[in-house]
Amino acid sequence: MKRPDEHIEAEIRRTLDLLDDLPVLHASPLFRVHLMQRIEASQSKGFGYGAFRQAEGFRIKFAVAALLLVVNISSALLFFSSPEPLSMADAGETIEQLSDDYSGEVLAYYVETDDTSSNRQNGKQAAKENIKP
Repeated sequence: MKRPDEHIEAEIRRTLDLLDDLPVLHASPLFRVHLMQRIEASQSKGFGYGAFRQAEGFRIKFAVAALLLVVNISSALLFFSSPEPLSMADAGETIEQLSDDYSGEVLAYYVETDDTSSNRQNGKQAAKENIKP
């Protein structure tokens, strides 16, 4: 019985022999010239899949922009046409609520520690001392 390594090596040799026996492909000397002419002709016509994709991409972008504009205008109309006007206290509470929701330590990129706050206070005091003549 053959070892598994010998079997794998035999298969590799057989595959490489098949690759060595492949016929060589020869392209026409004018292949590149003809190919470039076909590419230029398809681009100059403006038809085909490429032109369709560009037009379709523009349509999608325009539709998304129009949708966003409609959503923004409708949300502004709903906000400003509410039956009861917002008082400054309501606006303050809303801002405070949003501040509490989005300014927690979990969402903060930089959490001020006691060391940094004392350094900042020392820097402010030094700046004040330098300002005084």
